[in-house]
Amino acid sequence: MTMWPVLFMIPAVLVIQRGIHPRRVGLNPLLGLLTAWALVLCLYFVNPLNFDHVHTATWFLIVGALASFTVGYAAMVGPSLRGSHPLKTLRISPLTQGSAPYQRAHRLWLGATIWFAGFFLLFAKFLVTRFGLNPIHDLLPLREYLGSGQNAPIGFYYFYAAELLVPLGILMWDVVEPRRVRYLVVSAFAFGSLLLTSGRTNAITSILLTAVALLIRRGDTRIKPRVLLVTGGIFVLGLGIIIGIGNIEGKTFANSSILTYVTSTTWLPPQLTLPYVEFVGPIPALDQVVLGKPPLLSSTPLPDTHNQTFRPLYQLASIVDRNVKVPSNIQPFRSIPEPFNVYTALGPLWLDLGPIGTMFFMFGFGLICGKAYALWLRTPSLATLLLVALATTVAIVSVGDLRLDDLSVWVQGGALLILFLSDRSAKKPARRPSHLYGTRMTPADHLTGYVKQPLT
Repeated sequence: MTMWPVLFMIPAVLVIQRGIHPRRVGLNPLLGLLTAWALVLCLYFVNPLNFDHVHTATWFLIVGALASFTVGYAAMVGPSLRGSHPLKTLRISPLTQGSAPYQRAHRLWLGATIWFAGFFLLFAKFLVTRFGLNPIHDLLPLREYLGSGQNAPIGFYYFYAAELLVPLGILMWDVVEPRRVRYLVVSAFAFGSLLLTSGRTNAITSILLTAVALLIRRGDTRIKPRVLLVTGGIFVLGLGIIIGIGNIEGKTFANSSILTYVTSTTWLPPQLTLPYVEFVGPIPALDQVVLGKPPLLSSTPLPDTHNQTFRPLYQLASIVDRNVKVPSNIQPFRSIPEPFNVYTALGPLWLDLGPIGTMFFMFGFGLICGKAYALWLRTPSLATLLLVALATTVAIVSVGDLRLDDLSVWVQGGALLILFLSDRSAKKPARRPSHLYGTRMTPADHLTGYVKQPLT
């Protein structure tokens, strides 16, 4: 396969980034999205496993979707970058215990902790009842059960809070004065629960969300060796989770269908083969979707993924009416040539909305990400940092899957938006009725300058 596209992908990302952000701004949703897609496409062009070649129609779809996102993002974030403030001074003010901002952030953390603890206890009871006292070795059957279209136990929704608690607790520990270890302890418990009972996806999502939040918080400051070391450690941890949990589940290179198609002459180490397939496989699988190739036949009925893009709406409706059937988030397998069932975020959008709908959806997603980043630039706070980190994480993961099809993302974003709105409303000065004021101006304190006083 030709290597020439690799030579311009990364420079193109940097040019687009600088064109929209005239100054250095560090990590942001646009940079995260374009870098993730560029890196995965570079890995695809290396192609040590001889994946199917991607056709021209799919390349047009990818380029058009990324361009639509970029236009929407630029429309929102552009005005926020025209000011004169130096972006490297953006910092979250320390939260002193007892202050109103601390109390609002602590209430969010406390509510998420209660949600996590309560639902996880229910889920643990379900695990012990169904799988015995050692459910970790039954992770694969558990994931198949939860994704098969059956109603998940109510306790399974502990991950809605657990994913958010990992970065929230770490940031609370960092910005609250004096520091409290309890935030780190709860984050560790939340991450451990995700790692041991929900498999790799949710655990890696929480790690990625934390890393993205910390990198965005650094702004345009120079990356020091310590930052590179921590970033590399996070990558190694994520890779270790993919390999380690895969071994526990039984999803390994040796017992997978990949072994049938990979010859012994490949230079890729066996330990890295499965991660490579999971990172790069969505690209040729998307090509199969765009070409209209039917799913592979299997011994089990094909999952119903119709309207997967609107899955959160079905999830909300199922809360009111348990008879509402929620589309499965486990997609049917397609040949790349080995069976694979993840088609990037564009696959479900193509199937549900078609090419034009996909472009509009990515444009709208760009607007959301641009707005989130603009809020962070204007009012740096814990709420806006986590909002833009969540948007950036969803943008990065789009090269693998559509995260917006799960209600958990919208619940987490809604909780952070409520925290932001409560912070903003608290900063607004109280307004007195206009009929109490005349036109005489009198000096006020050093904070307000002059205020109107009632006529006497």
